[in-house]
Amino acid sequence: MSLSSSADAAEQQWRHGSSLWVVLLRSRLLVLLCSMFVYSLGFSTLVPMLPTLLTNYFASRIAGHAIDCEQFVVNQQPAACQDAHSDVVTWTSWTSLVANTFFAFLFSPIIGDLS
Repeated sequence: MSLSSSADAAEQQWRHGSSLWVVLLRSRLLVLLCSMFVYSLGFSTLVPMLPTLLTNYFASRIAGHAIDCEQFVVNQQPAACQDAHSDVVTWTSWTSLVANTFFAFLFSPIIGDLS
């Protein structure tokens, strides 16, 4: 059973008076919603910490030893922390471009088919 035929069957059940939860349980939409929730939960816990983690990682690579850039006042940071910030911006820009291009290429036809 394809995803679109499953959606059509769920719509028919909904129109014939079945409750929303019954329709969701019978279709695979609930599995998709749960998967998206788990993905979003993991992603949302990582995103706020990511700039700090990446800055410390790149600063440690530049300095040649472990360094925590949060310990320093903004104007008194070592050069490694200042250089690491531009590396982080460049790295995140390129990875976002590649990841979003990949997901758009992969999922746009699927979403277009479902709509």
